Amino acid sequence: MDIHKTLEVLHHEPNGTVGVTVIQQPPLATVELLKYWRVVKPHAKLIGLVAFVAVLAVVLFDKFVATAYYRAKAMITPESPDSEMMGGAAGGLAGGLAGGLLNSVTGGLSSVAMPLLGKGDNELQSQQDIAILSSYDFTMNLVKRFQLETKIIAREGRDPARMTPWKIYEFINRRFDTDYDYKNGGLTLYYVDQDPATAQQMLGYYIRALQDKLRNQEVTAASTAIKALEEEVSQTPDPMLQGQLYMLMAYQIQRQKTAQLEADFAFKVVEPPMVPGVKYSPIIRRQAALAGFLAVFLLCAYFLGREWLSHAHAHLNALEIRSSKVNGPAVREDEEPDHERFPGVKELNFR
Repeated sequence: MDIHKTLEVLHHEPNGTVGVTVIQQPPLATVELLKYWRVVKPHAKLIGLVAFVAVLAVVLFDKFVATAYYRAKAMITPESPDSEMMGGAAGGLAGGLAGGLLNSVTGGLSSVAMPLLGKGDNELQSQQDIAILSSYDFTMNLVKRFQLETKIIAREGRDPARMTPWKIYEFINRRFDTDYDYKNGGLTLYYVDQDPATAQQMLGYYIRALQDKLRNQEVTAASTAIKALEEEVSQTPDPMLQGQLYMLMAYQIQRQKTAQLEADFAFKVVEPPMVPGVKYSPIIRRQAALAGFLAVFLLCAYFLGREWLSHAHAHLNALEIRSSKVNGPAVREDEEPDHERFPGVKELNFR
């Protein structure tokens, strides 16, 4: 499809006939671009010089003045507790216990039994871990436990005493980030700091605190379940039902001891905290390219805007001149001849 337009122009031939000349017009977008280029072209050297200076200034600033930050990373793989024993015990228990007993037991086992009944896959466990790691309570306990006010905040010239607890939480939490990989089920943790060693140490703090919190939750939940089962055994006269309750109690004791003694409880550290050998920010190439682009864009916009304003002023002036020519100049009353101001009186000539 031809996007060019044609224009037919009539002209007179030397022999007196009328001829037609067909002119092919370029697309409107091409015309507009050529107009812009004609405006910008005389200033091309200035634009290039300013862009070069902007790029050079950003490179020098990022290299010698700006604060460099490094990002540490670690990878963990959340693991759900084994559900085979719990499934067998819960199945036997569900068949012999009444609804009230089941509710009383599962109420105390909500944080333990639900993952064991088939909902504790890696994705769900990772989401729970991310929620814990980013929570206010977890972060503030981390600050108090490892004295991060002096190690992180005061080191960067800020006074923790003048900061509210929420400001301290935001200061620490905005440097921490997570990323869950749906392919391999791994959870990657990140922490950014000026010092590579501090960033690596902070991730170690996060991993240790998360493991301790999950372990304490497991032990507390198992202890609550054991107490509830002991009370139910003492009130149940059926020996068969008592045996099922003892099986479930044995499983909870096993879970409690496993949480207390297992080193890699709740998750495994696939990749310990480490810091790559490159800076995380500033990224000199990206910022230099952005500075050059902004310099070119702003200068082009300035010259095009100035050209547009000059055309607008010229257009307004032309309209004013045309309006004055059409309406004619206003004639003052005292400048009119006497015979026009006073009809019937002839013009006086004193010469």
